[in-house]
Amino acid sequence: MKAFVTGATGFIGGKLAERLRARGDDVVALVRSPRKADRLRELGCQMAEGDLGDEGAIRAGVSGCDAVFHVGAVYKVGVRASEHPAMYDANVEGTKRVMDAATDAGVARIVYVSTNGINGNTHGQIVDETFARPPEEFLSYYEETKYLAHQEAKARIERGAPILIAQPGGVYGPGDTSQLGIFIDQVRKGRMPVKVFPEAAGARQGADR
Repeated sequence: MKAFVTGATGFIGGKLAERLRARGDDVVALVRSPRKADRLRELGCQMAEGDLGDEGAIRAGVSGCDAVFHVGAVYKVGVRASEHPAMYDANVEGTKRVMDAATDAGVARIVYVSTNGINGNTHGQIVDETFARPPEEFLSYYEETKYLAHQEAKARIERGAPILIAQPGGVYGPGDTSQLGIFIDQVRKGRMPVKVFPEAAGARQGADR
């Protein structure tokens, strides 16, 4: 199998690329910064230089692939309003670019990595993939963009696109350099006493306003 992977220089995407290569699959990785792709080169991945805003690189990368794994996104919580347009373009428009390019190229299977965070504050309710939250009262702008991207994926599924949606929760482990990984490490070492959304009522955090 030949697979196109976005986010392969990140934590989840990097582990995915390793697993795909370990079982003998060819991997084409969308790479924004070649300097961060040493591990992918060691694995024997093919590089498609560009980012989620580069439609040409995405379309070239998905060409001839059997599967596409869209893992890449801008993952930050507490971003300034001035950073919103860039996050929206990467997380929402970038998702549309990848899914549409893969569909147009006739890719047999497209996997979009969403998040269970799109469910927002469920007020203690245990939910599954059938849960539909109101499109308001987002806890962060990241959550809002991932919610909107999720809706784009669902709309394409309804039109017949071969898309599967994965909704992981907080993913962490060795080698994780994301905000979540740093946060867990700081709490584990006793450097950051914290309560995470103790009164979560669905209000966006002040830094996101």
